[in-house]
Amino acid sequence: MIRSIVACIILIVLLEGCGFNGSVFGTWKNHNISRDKRTEIDILNRKLINSIKFNDVVAVKSILSDTLKKIAGNKIDSLISRISPLFTSDQFSILDEYNVHNLVSGISVSLKANSKTDDDYTLTYNALNRETYASLLLVNDPTGEVLVTVVYGNYDGNWEINILQVGQYRYYYKNAMDYYRLAKLNYEKGYFIDAADNLLIANQCLKPAKEIFKYKKEEEVKAFYDKVMKETLSKYNLPLTLDNIPSKPKVFSVYPQLKEGGYYNTFRYLSSINMNDSIALEKENKKVQIEVRKIFTGVGIYKRITLYQVFNEMPDGNNPIKYYGFVDRGNMRTATY
Repeated sequence: MIRSIVACIILIVLLEGCGFNGSVFGTWKNHNISRDKRTEIDILNRKLINSIKFNDVVAVKSILSDTLKKIAGNKIDSLISRISPLFTSDQFSILDEYNVHNLVSGISVSLKANSKTDDDYTLTYNALNRETYASLLLVNDPTGEVLVTVVYGNYDGNWEINILQVGQYRYYYKNAMDYYRLAKLNYEKGYFIDAADNLLIANQCLKPAKEIFKYKKEEEVKAFYDKVMKETLSKYNLPLTLDNIPSKPKVFSVYPQLKEGGYYNTFRYLSSINMNDSIALEKENKKVQIEVRKIFTGVGIYKRITLYQVFNEMPDGNNPIKYYGFVDRGNMRTATY
């Protein structure tokens, strides 16, 4: 009996030493992370964001691990140069942070947000060190917010970046799940164009950290995207000739255009009217607006502003082609751009 008790005591001591009481290994999130460690990482995060903002590649590289520098090579230089102009400031907010202690290095770590909302996600990465620290930072850009995902590894007491990903998280105050919810509402109302536009934008910010970041409802969003696109293409078989207009303009493309203040339905169509005859083009466009509102249910209702681009020839995506632009601000008030 005494031998069993002693064995039990020894086992408890061993378990506590390995961290079963949460002191050595486990996962801590946000305010459950020790204040000293959060402060230490905050200093590095500020250095990182400031260095990216001011295109200081040398400073960024100074906090990267040798492993990341070896894998990325010169791509780091081009990445920083590309994203630096997008940062409107060197300030950031924190989406989430995780401090992870593993028994061994080189294993896969899977971190679930568990906020019990549609915004829930899982962050999955290979932990090169026994201790890692993941920071998900939100930085303002001209169209919303980008997500800077940083995974640090503890190298003998020094924190170095093993993973660095930058991607769009929000467009105009809405993330992928917000646009998905809007798409469902518009779809239920029969506003197929708006629903399709919502889903196109949702897809653009669905993977803000590529494959290591996965929304809980990602597959659901993708399935709904396929469904709506299929039904929309079936309902509106483009190119579509507007037969009620004498000049027979032909709508060949509809897509969401991101501009200052939001995104707008943009209709592109071919016209037989010369690009230099702006008066005739405007008269035709007023008729196009009427037909578009009749045919494409919901246009001009959910989004009051609708954009139009008129061409004399089909753009090939490679060479610039002259076009004329019109802005429908509702109630048939038209401006050019």
